[in-house]
Amino acid sequence: MSWLRVLLPLAAAIRREVNERVDNVDAAFAQLEQELQVQAQLQAGHVLRDRFVLEEYMGSTPGYEPARDRDGEGLADMPPPPSGYTPPGARAHTPGPGIPAEQFPDSGKLHSYSHVSHLGKGSFGDTWKAYDRHLRKYVAIKIFYMRHSSVGRNAFFLTPAIVRKLGEKVAGNVKEAVEECVAVKHLVTSRTAASYPGSHNMCQCFQEHVSDAQPSEPIFLVLELCGKSLSQRLRERPNWAWRKQIITQILQGVDFLQANGKIHHDLKPDNVCVTDEDV
Repeated sequence: MSWLRVLLPLAAAIRREVNERVDNVDAAFAQLEQELQVQAQLQAGHVLRDRFVLEEYMGSTPGYEPARDRDGEGLADMPPPPSGYTPPGARAHTPGPGIPAEQFPDSGKLHSYSHVSHLGKGSFGDTWKAYDRHLRKYVAIKIFYMRHSSVGRNAFFLTPAIVRKLGEKVAGNVKEAVEECVAVKHLVTSRTAASYPGSHNMCQCFQEHVSDAQPSEPIFLVLELCGKSLSQRLRERPNWAWRKQIITQILQGVDFLQANGKIHHDLKPDNVCVTDEDV
């Protein structure tokens, strides 16, 4: 029976060890569960806090009066420039096909625009400020162009005849730009636009002169003159209250697009324009 006296205390010790380890495991699981619950609550709190802050900012942003009637009537009206007036930076019409960023083409439908001045050049569009006699205000003229190292001046404006020669890729780029322009025009003038304040934050497309261009005419879009880019204005206006107002209007514009099944696939400060009226 001596061996039994030895085994009984040993068995009791083993049982105590096992029970202690089980208790430790249970305690560890309980602590882990508690920590996870705390983390979940903190995460939910962060989300609610961010949502509250955003709603507070949007709710405190002063309202603004958007421009009316973007078809040439309302606040955007401007009388014709006085005879002989030349705005700063304006360039005279020069007969010929024109040179991107240097010379406004005086041919085809572009001949009817006056008091032109260069605004900027992108990878595919050369943009000019010009007075539109039909709309009775200044507009932005985006003329399609291409760079080409094999020609004398390195860049040239596109015409329907040139687009056909350059092939499907260039034609596809032009088509995509025109479709975007027309889509925005339809959105802003649609029945649903009136119920969305964000519709006034779309840079309007007035006309596209691609589908009706003659073979030798430059192809271009007539856009709303929307002001400087947000990148430029941010450097000029670091005021936080002003930034909140602009962010609110951007969100309203995105909301309007989403409500109409559209997505802005390249939203960034360089692609957001701010007018002198901060719209």
